[in-house]
Formats: sequence, structure tokens, C-alpha cells
Amino acid sequence: MKIKKVAPIIVVIVLLLCSVAIIQKNKTTTQYEPSIEVAIEQNYTLSGKSDFTGEDVPIEVFIKKAVFSSGAVAIFQNYQKAEDVSFSGVKDIVIHVKNGKVYNLWNDCKDKSVSYNKETNEAVTYILFSKTIPLKNIEAIEVAGQKFEINSEINDENM
Repeated sequence: MKIKKVAPIIVVIVLLLCSVAIIQKNKTTTQYEPSIEVAIEQNYTLSGKSDFTGEDVPIEVFIKKAVFSSGAVAIFQNYQKAEDVSFSGVKDIVIHVKNGKVYNLWNDCKDKSVSYNKETNEAVTYILFSKTIPLKNIEAIEVAGQKFEINSEINDENM
């Protein structure tokens, strides 16, 4: 008889605890790291390697944009390449910082990768910085010798 009286109370308590947990979960705010997007829209030729012969093969690339966070950059590209050609991504990427420092991202950063979608011929080069760089300190990005200024208004909005 006691179990029949206690069971509904336990069910009510469990339901109350679940509803409190759901309410608390909904109260938490997701924080997004600010980012800067820079339109590059530039053609570039990079060197790939033939999987069969090992010879260098030119690959035509259209670099669409770069997206910065304080700890990484992602370079979005479209490729036109044969299926039997391997590549490692765009290497001529330099960041200019307001204090005058210049970082060659391919050489200065150890953690980098390239993802490639064969169906769309799209690729993204991801480079993680070895130390964070505040977005407001990034002055420009240079890709394949062409410099793209990042104005301070964009930086202030994203901070």
C-alpha cells in the first residue's frame, strides 16, 4: 500500500527535476568567437604532384575568402585538378599585424590541414595559430603576393 502512495510522488519529483534541468539548459547562452571574413576572389596556380609519375603538375585555384578567428584561419578555394593529382593547399598565406610583425602561416604554424570535396571541387585550408592573435590586431592578409587590408571598423564590430 505504501508503494502505491510513494510511486506517484517519486514520478512527480523526477518530472520536476527534469523540467528544472531543461529550463537551466535553455538559460545557458552559447558564446561564439568573433570572426572576420575577407573576400579574396583571386586566381592562383599552385603545384600538385602526379600520383603516377611524381612530377609537378600545375593546379588552377580560385581563392574565394579567408575567415579569421583569434586562433585560426580558414581559406576557402575552388580547384580544377585531375583525379590523379595530390596537393597540399595554398601555402602563400601571410598575416600582417598592427605591431609590424608578419607571420608566414604555412611556415610559422605547425597545425594545418586541407579538406577537399571531390564532387564540388571545393577545398578549405585550415591553419591553427601557435598563439592567439586578437582580431583587432590583424591588419591585413596577403595571399599569393596580393595584400588585402582589414579595416579597423570590421575589427571593432567583431570584438
